[in-house]
Amino acid sequence: MDILNIPNWVLVNVTETDDTYTIKSEYTRQPDICPRCHAVNPRCRKFGTQEVQYKDLPIHAKKTTLIADRQRFICDECGKTFFQNLPDIAEGYKTTQRLRSYIERESYKRTFVSIAAEIGVTDTTIRNIFKDHLAERQEQYKFITPEILGIDEIHLLKKPRCVMTNIKESVIYDILPNRNKETVMTRLSEIPDRKQIELVCMDMWNPYRDAAKTMLPKAHIIIDKFHVVRMANDAMESVRKGMRESLTKRQRLTLKDDRFLLRKRNKELKPEQRLILESWTKNYPDLGATYELKESFYCIWDSNTIPEAKDRYRHWKAAIPQKMEGVFSPVVSAMKNWEHEIFNYFKYPFTNAYTEALNGIIKTEKRKGRGYSFPVIKGKILYDPELHKKRPKPEKSDRIAGGSKNFTVGFQQKPQINYELLGVDISTLIRKIKREGL
Repeated sequence: MDILNIPNWVLVNVTETDDTYTIKSEYTRQPDICPRCHAVNPRCRKFGTQEVQYKDLPIHAKKTTLIADRQRFICDECGKTFFQNLPDIAEGYKTTQRLRSYIERESYKRTFVSIAAEIGVTDTTIRNIFKDHLAERQEQYKFITPEILGIDEIHLLKKPRCVMTNIKESVIYDILPNRNKETVMTRLSEIPDRKQIELVCMDMWNPYRDAAKTMLPKAHIIIDKFHVVRMANDAMESVRKGMRESLTKRQRLTLKDDRFLLRKRNKELKPEQRLILESWTKNYPDLGATYELKESFYCIWDSNTIPEAKDRYRHWKAAIPQKMEGVFSPVVSAMKNWEHEIFNYFKYPFTNAYTEALNGIIKTEKRKGRGYSFPVIKGKILYDPELHKKRPKPEKSDRIAGGSKNFTVGFQQKPQINYELLGVDISTLIRKIKREGL
């Protein structure tokens, strides 16, 4: 049996220890072209050898080294010398091509250190191979421009990063090194067919809005409703914390799990939870009033039209007691400064629903490989071929991911596309994380 199993390589001998194989071999194929004068099937004579070593795939769970006397030739056509070409060798890394491919595949699943220990190289070698692989993948995968672009942020390596998603297809489009206006504008300017972007869903970060208005002047901007309603919860939380500071230890015990309960919608409360909440609001009227304001603010997003939503908001704002105006002033200011984009949601009901999940997933990638740089973490997420979308969604459904309602946008029917170029399917990514128990 040929333990090496590479075409045109002849096994000379094998040395085996407890944890290694050292395989002496020879590449037998003659040159079919001279790299100097480019003569086809040149007349060549052997002109010495050079011993070289390459790492290969582990055999029987043992580190494997391939040793070969690489033949030097002299071309009778031009009189110049050259070394034989070894097509199965990745010269820049001193590995076989199949080992390089193995490292590239495994780097999406495992840490560089664990792969290096298995093969018998430094983790720097693994890192360099994967870095070059990511550069190739970035050139290969020019993801299809979204019709509905999501712009949000994730926190990675102690910095906020802009993440772009294709909301209609529920895939990641790109992850940027920061969330600065210049960075976002530059990335948008690099999209050659950016006129196809008709809607942009974002959070309330002025640089995103400025960048979108500059580079996508015809696109409608929508504020993700979860960023707005979260502000009402923040107001609720500030009142709760302030109230608890003035209570005795015994009184605080009566408010066990209050944070969890107060954040829930009233319609989601179980009967026993509703009784507990009613007792709290009777004993602490300010807490009850804040909860009611929070609930009525949420109800604005049950509206079906922009006029209905604006009318509900006017009534909500008028109902704020004077002593609570300070608590809810951030909400009122946001509604004033972002009025057009916020109420656009009721015409185009889309959200960046997967951003929070992405935060957890990307933090997992960071834990899996301590010391990973931003480009490596980004590459592990964006270019893993197992995570790219493989087929279209069923045509019978008109529900678009990210939207909170059944909604059909009047986009023209697009021709058949390569779904692998849509990007990383977020639901597939989440399933992978859950499957691996991370």
